[in-house]
Amino acid sequence: MGERVLLIGEFKYFPKGKLVIRPSGKAVRLKPICAAFLEVLLASPKSLVSYDQLYDEVWPRRVVGHSALRQVVKELRKAFKDNHQQPKFIQTHRSRGYQWLVAPQEALQPMNYSSSHWFAEHWRHIGVGGVMAASVLFSITIDVPLNHQSPPPTLVKRLQGSPEPIVQLSYVGAEPAAECQLLDAPAQEQQQKPL
Repeated sequence: MGERVLLIGEFKYFPKGKLVIRPSGKAVRLKPICAAFLEVLLASPKSLVSYDQLYDEVWPRRVVGHSALRQVVKELRKAFKDNHQQPKFIQTHRSRGYQWLVAPQEALQPMNYSSSHWFAEHWRHIGVGGVMAASVLFSITIDVPLNHQSPPPTLVKRLQGSPEPIVQLSYVGAEPAAECQLLDAPAQEQQQKPL
């Protein structure tokens, strides 16, 4: 049997994976507390669910403030791209509770498709892109020869906090260049100087 899926307008909700799929195909994974809150609202669509019922079902045996309710509603609105001023999904009834405005339609996904398959299908593109980006960065950083000699001790002294100007080395082949260019010196001093 396939994974349970709820169609909510143009959105899909996978309760098992706590995953909301937007019409654009973007996935939003809900926090467990947000998923529990959503499922309480979805159990009674188009009906007012009181604050007390939400406290009892979402936070059993815990005391939470009204700000916890508001935070969860804010996250659900963000997941469903809902607007509190012109709600399409969650209606606020001040001092009473919340109402889910769209009745969900239950649908079954094929056995070979689930929220985890959705992630595998869509996130592999990011994985391939990440590997390609890493290989490009690696090839850029390996451009400097690996068998170069250590810089001379006088140069190391300058770079490790000496008040002298910062220098720029240019490597040629495997040997450090015999000259360096001063970066913070006045214009007349910016001549090539031997080390």
